[in-house]
Amino acid sequence: MACFWWTEGGFRMGFLSRVSAVAQVVTICSGLAACSDTPVLQGIAEIEANRAVAVLDTAGIPARKHAEESGGTGTTFRVVVSSDEVARSVQVLHTSGLPRREEPGFAETFGQPSLVQSASEERARTAQSSAGELARTLERIDGVLDARVHIALPSAEDQPLDGQPGQSPSASVLLRCAGSRSPIDESAVRRLVASSVVGMRPDAVTVVSVATPTAPSSSLQLSYVGPIAVARASASSLRWLLVSAVALNIVLAVALLWFALRRRSAASDETAPAES
Repeated sequence: MACFWWTEGGFRMGFLSRVSAVAQVVTICSGLAACSDTPVLQGIAEIEANRAVAVLDTAGIPARKHAEESGGTGTTFRVVVSSDEVARSVQVLHTSGLPRREEPGFAETFGQPSLVQSASEERARTAQSSAGELARTLERIDGVLDARVHIALPSAEDQPLDGQPGQSPSASVLLRCAGSRSPIDESAVRRLVASSVVGMRPDAVTVVSVATPTAPSSSLQLSYVGPIAVARASASSLRWLLVSAVALNIVLAVALLWFALRRRSAASDETAPAES
């Protein structure tokens, strides 16, 4: 309740102090609401977070990365956007093939070898590590969003005993490329894969490339807040700013009205004894 009382120094306006507190609360609440960010990626490496922020920025979506501690696996990152841009951000990231999946290479595959390995287990681990390293290499090519490599190594049982040439290794490669058509030279990919596996011929490598439409460019996405047209990412902030401004004006108007009424009442109380 508002408290006004008369002293020699005039009015002590406890009501106005409460009005100031209410105004501060309204401003803080509106600021928190305007800054309500939603994570679209979590637990990713910093290089993937940088790629995601760059792709979203190109699409006209403001994004930020934040570090997060993830136990014993080191520091990971999350990417956050405005709550109004979550759906479009997910679509843009999916179209761009982000975050990229890290295929296990030699270091991951042979990091903790078992004590006793069978021939088939060793062959499978070798094929997996080679495929992972090749996938990482292919993803470094400009225009390649994602790469999957499968390598088939023949076993000793598949080799003939009469000295005839046996079965050679083979591989299949799936590339997801940006753009309406694949910019990859498939013959170059065959040579690259074949030269990385002993005994593999380029004609034993099958390459399948899939073109994926690129994410939309940074065209300005407008949204209307009443008669005002603003960028879609700023619509939520503007909406809460207007709400807080209206609320603050109402609070201040009520405070001024109350203060004027109390002054008038105090003036009436002063003139009444003088007339009597």
